[in-house]
Amino acid sequence: MTHPSSDSTTRLHFLHPRPLARDGLASLPTDLRAFFALIPRVGPKAALLLLTLKAFRQRSAREPHSTVGLVTLDELRWVLRASRRALRWRLQRLSRHGFLVYQTQPGPRRETILIEFVPVSPPAVALDATPAPSLDLPTIYFLHVLPRIGPFPFLTYLYLLSCEPIPLGPAGFALSGLAESLLCFWGRPQAWVAIQWLRWFGLVARHPRDGGLIVRDPKPLTRVQRWVLTQRERGRWPRTRGHWVAGFVLLAALWLVLVMLH
Repeated sequence: MTHPSSDSTTRLHFLHPRPLARDGLASLPTDLRAFFALIPRVGPKAALLLLTLKAFRQRSAREPHSTVGLVTLDELRWVLRASRRALRWRLQRLSRHGFLVYQTQPGPRRETILIEFVPVSPPAVALDATPAPSLDLPTIYFLHVLPRIGPFPFLTYLYLLSCEPIPLGPAGFALSGLAESLLCFWGRPQAWVAIQWLRWFGLVARHPRDGGLIVRDPKPLTRVQRWVLTQRERGRWPRTRGHWVAGFVLLAALWLVLVMLH
């Protein structure tokens, strides 16, 4: 042991016998009926934020039954493609509806948010395709899938996962049910575009016989996909829709200047 006067920053770690860790993916038991019932009350973006916070707690909690999680806004920004102001507004909305309480702790380099989740039993919700009561959702989806496809397609993917035990043909799935459950602003066209986006990423495919939908597990990331996620996490890639719009406007203005010069 180092003498206290030699180095005041030395930390002592005490090892003790512990049970052997089990193999497997860190998963979040998700009550899909309760999750989809949140959307009419707080909106799809705030509901997804609540689920993401619980997934982050599951990945970082040292105690198996911990109710407290530490997270920074920067960790949420690149995952949810949202600004700090939008995230604060959604946190306030969740707090106002009694789903969580939080406390901000300013630090020398970054602000930390201490979050505690309040157990709430939301009312049941009627869907065209009744969701499965629970699903062990791998928490790695919130780091490898959500940042790549975007918040609304990810919600669509969750909806399709909830409908997976029943036929996904014309009799078992309807775009109107998806659009109503996720409060789609553009209705059925927005739901259809989200499903096509999932097909582009290989998360949904058409059944060869009845034309229904087959929900697929995400494939392991390629080297390029990992590089893009790393750049997005470091802030070197446009994070929000506003960043993409600003970049597009800048490129359009540059192109217009070049045209005028010629």
